[in-house]
Parts: sequence; C-alpha cells; structure tokens
Amino acid sequence: MKISKYNLFCKFKRNEYILHNMISKETVLLNKKEFENFKNMSGDSNFCKDLLNSGFYIPNNRDEIIRIKEDNTQACQDYSNLNITLVPTFACNFKCKYCYQNGFDSSIMKDENIEVFIEFIKRRLSKHKSKSFHLSWFGGEPLLVYDIIYKTNKKLLDFCVAKNIKFSSSISTNLSLIDDKKAKLLKDVAVTRIETTLVGNEKTHNDLRLCNSLNSFECTKKGIIIAAKYFTVMINMNFCKSNFHDIKNFLKHNNTLKQKNIYLNFSEIINYKQNRFQVKQYKNCELKKLKLYCLALKNNWKICDITNFCSESIYCSYYHINSFSIDNQLNVYKCAERFDKNTQIGIIDKHTYDCMYNANYKDFYELEQSCLKCQFLPYCNGGCQIKRQQNVKPCPEELVSVYKYLKLFVRRRTNDL
Repeated sequence: MKISKYNLFCKFKRNEYILHNMISKETVLLNKKEFENFKNMSGDSNFCKDLLNSGFYIPNNRDEIIRIKEDNTQACQDYSNLNITLVPTFACNFKCKYCYQNGFDSSIMKDENIEVFIEFIKRRLSKHKSKSFHLSWFGGEPLLVYDIIYKTNKKLLDFCVAKNIKFSSSISTNLSLIDDKKAKLLKDVAVTRIETTLVGNEKTHNDLRLCNSLNSFECTKKGIIIAAKYFTVMINMNFCKSNFHDIKNFLKHNNTLKQKNIYLNFSEIINYKQNRFQVKQYKNCELKKLKLYCLALKNNWKICDITNFCSESIYCSYYHINSFSIDNQLNVYKCAERFDKNTQIGIIDKHTYDCMYNANYKDFYELEQSCLKCQFLPYCNGGCQIKRQQNVKPCPEELVSVYKYLKLFVRRRTNDL
C-alpha cells in the first residue's frame, strides 16, 4: 500500500485538515492526529482501510496514470448524454460595452433551420441511444425569440418523453423580457435553470450594460425575482478594476436577491481586440475572484461551484464527443464561447440531418506528455484546447490558487449541508 500521487491536502481550520483525492474525487476532513496518521500511513486498520477505499492510499502495484487515461477516455467518448448549446440569434436588446459579439450576424434562425435542428437532435439521440439531453439557449438575447424556444422545447420534450429520455433546458439571458406568463410556460417545457449577468449596483451596471433608455439594472433585477419563482438562477457577476469595489458593495448591502435558488458566479471581464472599449484588468484575477467568493459566503449568498474537484474526468464539453454549440445558420462548434471560422468544426446538412465535419476535425485528443507529468492532471485533464490551439498555456487559471479554491470548495459544501 502507498500514498496516492494525486492527493491535495491543506490546513482548513485550527486543528482540521482537508484531504482531497483528484482521481476518486473524495474529500475528507481530518483532525491533527488523523492527518499525521495519514502522512505516516499509521493509525488503526479501519482508518487505513477507509483511506484505501477512498483512493487516498492505493495498492503498491497500481499505475494511476492508466486509471486517469481510462477515466478520461470513457468520459470523452460517452454518448449517453447529449449536450447542445443553441444560438437562435446573436441579436440583443442590450449593448454591453465589453461584449465580444459586437458585429455578429443578428439575423433570426429561420423556420427551416429550426426543423433541421430538431430532426438532427432526434436522429442523434436515437442513433446513440442517449439517456439524457440538455439544451442550453444562448445568444445574443434568446428571449427575443421566445416563441422559437417554447415551440422547439415542446417538440423535443414530447419526443424525449416518448423515448424515455431525460430532457432539461437552460437559458442564458439578460432577463429584461421575462414575465410570469412566459416563465410558467418555459417551466412546462423543461426549462430548469436561468443564467444572467450583473456587474454591480445600478449606476455601474447601467453604464456597462446599456439598454436604450431603459434602466438595465432594474430590468434584470425584476427579471431575476420573477425567474427565481420558477427556476434555479445563476447570476454571473463580471468584474474588472473599475467595478470591483462596487460588486463588493453589492454583496454587502443588496439583500433583495438572496433567495434559496439564486447562486452567484464571478468572472473577469475579458478585453477583445475587436472592441473599442477596453477595461483595466487585474494581473492576478484569481485572487480577486476568491475574495469575491469569500465575501459572498460571508454575507450569506449561495455560490456556484466553479472548480473541477468533482468533475467527471473531463475538463469541459469541448472534449466530449456528444457536446456541440450550434448557431442560427446551423454552423457547429465545440466551444460555447467562440463562434468564428477558426473554431467552426462543421455544419448540419439540411438533407441528411447530420453534421458534415471539417477535414481537420478531431473527435478525441490524447493527453499530452507534459500533462501526464503534471501533479494536477486528474483535476484539469488536459486543460483548454482553444488556448492550446492559440499557443497559450492551457491550464485552468484557478490552479495558481488551487489550495485556496479547495478551502472554498469545502466551505461551500459544508454551507450547503
């Protein structure tokens, strides 16, 4: 018996330590004596047996790299779950200064393309005998084409119910166009989660997220309150140097949105070359992000788990053979954050209802040698493929503060419990 190479451990509280195994995804809290026993491989037989069963100890002859490769391959090649992000339009009623989609095609998905998409989904679910299907609506502003969302979900829900396939759906929206009637109907067609964005209190939000003559902050806030009656709501709070302190004030003083099914996530505002508007960014964004997460917990907000401590041996949907992003022209991509010719992998054929892949498309990526040597391999499983293609370091940004994120991960779990 030996200690796993892929354990993470750090002090949590005065006499308490966190122990996490990145392969088994098990996490335990140990007191000081138990932690010393773990390091020395001592303690009674039941203690050692529990650690062995949880993956913190492993048999002497076990090659953990083989296990990691097997788990990663199985996760990447899993057809049982189909995950699709659909963009019915890149049009939007907001004009956010930092939006990367400025200049994108703002046309609305044609009825013909919607029917082709639906048939594509039905055939793929049947072909691969998938057990579940999740459809994420993205934009632009998807609720500009509410009727498309409702009718498409209704048809796909009816199909999935008949085939005994679990169907769920989510929408990324600024929530300015939601009302109770629409929310009730969306819930009826399997929408379970709403994702939206705030960038601080009223003045800051309205400055960065413009909405003609309307108060965009009040529109979104009202929409969140309505949506929370029917769905789980995730609020993504985008930050940079200019609004960081305003977001801190929001977390301290805004109590209206503290509800049991509302969760917060924090993301850095990214500068895009095509945008005239550029924000001032922090050199170490992760430390600032951690401060916001900790402040949110301190002020009794619920937070999303943005770590990979519980990920199922895959970094993101890019690597998953049954996950795609599709735009209003039926172009197919692997990344839901990049819609351009450089990242397009194919197009759905209107006659065969199948994806016609580009010649250079790969449906599986072997883990690279540099990754196989890394202590954090089971955490990121290769990192970001888009960054790798751009010759940028593919590792997750949070790895620079992985132990602080581990503490945050445990705090969140214990708060949930």
